[in-house]
Amino acid sequence: MEVSVFSDTVGQEIRLERRSYSDTCREFTVVRPKLSVRCVAGWTCCVWLTAYLLFLYTELPAVLSAAILLSVFGLLVHLHLFRVDSESLLVLGSLGLQRSSVFASGRESSEFLEMWRLRDLVITENITSCAVHYVLCVLTGDHHLIPVFGGAATPPGVPAGDLPERAGSAGRRPPTH
Repeated sequence: MEVSVFSDTVGQEIRLERRSYSDTCREFTVVRPKLSVRCVAGWTCCVWLTAYLLFLYTELPAVLSAAILLSVFGLLVHLHLFRVDSESLLVLGSLGLQRSSVFASGRESSEFLEMWRLRDLVITENITSCAVHYVLCVLTGDHHLIPVFGGAATPPGVPAGDLPERAGSAGRRPPTH
C-alpha cells in the first residue's frame, strides 16, 4: 500500500491510499481527518450563545430548549448525511468501477458502474464566487457525469452538455446515439 499526503482547498490534510490487489484490480482511497472536538464545540457554543442572548431579550425558556435540540439534531444530520470520512474507488479490470463512501456516522454507500456504461474519465471545474474546484468524474454512455471523489460538489446524473469528448479534443461534443 502506497500512501501520499496532500492538503485540500482549506488546508486540511488528506491521505490518498493506493492498493494493488492484482494486475487488473486496484483500489484508490481518499481519507479525510476525523471531525474535531474543537469544531463541534465552536459551533455548539455559537448556537447556544445566540440562544442565550435571545433568551435574555425574550425571557422565554423555550428558546434555550430549542437551541439544545437544534444543535443536537443538526450535528446528527450533518454526521449522517454530509460528513464523508473516506471515499474509495475500486477498479476491477474489465468489469467496472465501484465507488464507496464511509460517512462519519458509520453509514456506508456503494455504487457499481459496469464497464459497458463507462465512456471516459473527465475532470470538471466547479466554479464558485471564491474558488475553482476540480472534480474527477466518470462520463457514462448516456452522457451523464458521475463524480468519483468529492461527490458533494457535483450531484450525480448531471447532463454532460458542452463537455468535450476528451481533454485533447477541445470543443468537440460527444456524439449522440
